[in-house]
Amino acid sequence: MNTRATTIVLTIASLIVGYFILFETELLFSPDENPNTTGQPLFPSSLTSQSIQALTLTLPNHPPVTFQRDPDNPDRWQQTDPFAFPANPQSIDELLKLITTLNRYDTVEQTNLDPFGLTSPQTVITLQADDAVAATLALGRSTAAGRAYLQHNDTAYLVDDSIHQQLHATAPSDFRLDTLPPLAPGNVTSITLTSPRRTVTLNRQDAAWAFAPPDTGRVDRAAAARLIEAYNQLVIQRFVSDSPDDLAACGLEPEPTTIQFNTPTTSHTLTLGNPADVSGGSYYARSNDTPA
Repeated sequence: MNTRATTIVLTIASLIVGYFILFETELLFSPDENPNTTGQPLFPSSLTSQSIQALTLTLPNHPPVTFQRDPDNPDRWQQTDPFAFPANPQSIDELLKLITTLNRYDTVEQTNLDPFGLTSPQTVITLQADDAVAATLALGRSTAAGRAYLQHNDTAYLVDDSIHQQLHATAPSDFRLDTLPPLAPGNVTSITLTSPRRTVTLNRQDAAWAFAPPDTGRVDRAAAARLIEAYNQLVIQRFVSDSPDDLAACGLEPEPTTIQFNTPTTSHTLTLGNPADVSGGSYYARSNDTPA
């Protein structure tokens, strides 16, 4: 299987730097007026934020992104497509609550949906509950009265503009966590550091660490622990690009520095690039463990 990495900017955490992607998106709506003030729920009460198991967002200038609820831990979410990355459950739950509590104020009777921004909608939301598609929502334009047009499956409505406001200038990265998947220090079995000049591997045997051949000798256990802790403390400052075109400009090609943490079941590799600011407090980096 091919893998791809995502370029990001990280805050320095002791020995390590680097990882993932800022998108800037704007939805442009034309103001309008509608005097209706009495609304009815768009969805039945059986559809709640907790009943939704998966969410696919198609936002302007971005490919569709899918998030799934962890079946073993309903409070956790994971981005599963186009690559795996931990999602921010608070951001997703906030959006789902806005969706499931929408009020509709009017039904659009016209067959021509172009005046309502629904002929070629740029933002589409697909909800899935219990292995079935629960709803597909296409967002149209907003009005000046706190309302917006939305197409639910095959019917267009005038609804609250809460979703439109929430997704205005939003990118898929806004629903991701700003940290990397954490490592349990006791599970790390080896660490490999590769630079253009050499490669060094540290192997753990029980509680002791040692250099792998051709290097010899013991490794300071506290130093190895600090390296793992530094990884766990990394903070993603911004997501730069999911598919960067010029990795050399970020120092990520042709011979970058990499740090690989291995456990019995997983491998996490950071590729470290150039400083992202003049202070040297942030670095470009990419993750090599995001399958495409």
